[in-house]
Amino acid sequence: IQLGYAIEPMLANAAQSMDEVKSFLGEDEALLEWKYDGVRCQAHFSTEQGVTLFSRHLLDSTKQYPAAVASLRDARKSNVHSFILDAEIVAISEDGGGLKLLPFQELTRRSTVDGSSLFQVCVYAFDLLFLNGTSLLETPFPSRRKMLQDNFSLSPGFVLAQSTTLQVCDEDAVLKTLREATSIGAEGLMIKRLT
Repeated sequence: IQLGYAIEPMLANAAQSMDEVKSFLGEDEALLEWKYDGVRCQAHFSTEQGVTLFSRHLLDSTKQYPAAVASLRDARKSNVHSFILDAEIVAISEDGGGLKLLPFQELTRRSTVDGSSLFQVCVYAFDLLFLNGTSLLETPFPSRRKMLQDNFSLSPGFVLAQSTTLQVCDEDAVLKTLREATSIGAEGLMIKRLT
């Protein structure tokens, strides 16, 4: 793992039923994380180079998302000199009754004819892979998540992916969390085993 060189992203497998979810989890503790309909982003930062964004296909997409670059740069706390994190860049709207996650296609419509933004962009961070010169790839996921919480400040443009922890697989809790996620525009849930 090296700053400035994109890492192959971890990919998920789709579950077609709760039986598949239960089979995957067994008796393990799990994190139910919202699945956002945005652009997957691997963000690399060093104080010398600034922020570089890589797409799901490992292409440099830094110039496409200046608001995300600014949010990532500003989110790090003063003790953070370098990082690599996994995130999703999502178009959001706060018109009327609260936050609404907009579909992926909205990210391709960046501005109106006068150059003003049609929507806000938010970076939803879900994993920390590298911090201050140290690879975290062998660090357990719950520890990486805690380091993400401890080393970054939340703002309207940078938040942690919404999630719920389950001690055991509970179908009612999974379905409730799924309804909450999709009610404001998320695509579904990512279910991650924690043990």
